Amino acid sequence: MKNSFIFILTAMLFLGCSEEEKLYQQQISFRNTSVAPLSIIITGDLSNSDRNDTLINVILRPTESTMPLSYVNNSFIGSPFDLKYMKIKFTTTDRGYICSDNSIDNLCFTNKRSPIGSSTSADDFELENGVYYYDITNDDYEKAYLLPQ
Repeated sequence: MKNSFIFILTAMLFLGCSEEEKLYQQQISFRNTSVAPLSIIITGDLSNSDRNDTLINVILRPTESTMPLSYVNNSFIGSPFDLKYMKIKFTTTDRGYICSDNSIDNLCFTNKRSPIGSSTSADDFELENGVYYYDITNDDYEKAYLLPQ
């Protein structure tokens, strides 16, 4: 009887004590690491309610970044938002990228995954000071497509 009581008490101790996963604020931002200024427009839905709002519409000079988009999770999962469209245009040229979740034209990145309509991971971002940056690089500038008018 005493052994049964000790076994039940031990089992309750191990099964009854589960630690909740800690949740952390995750932040993603788009950063211009190229040599040229660029405009960036991103539309999508932060609340997953099938909306299509303008989330980012800004001109970034070299080294500048967008305001971070934030979410809470126990680990970084890339971009959990329903991003539908992204247009990046280098302002000194007519070149850039257009990525969408239903794109017919192939004007999106070929050297990396787009944060639009595809799964991204931490490997697609640079982590600095608690923010995951999706970098638009000088290589992106050099390989940019001639955009339609």
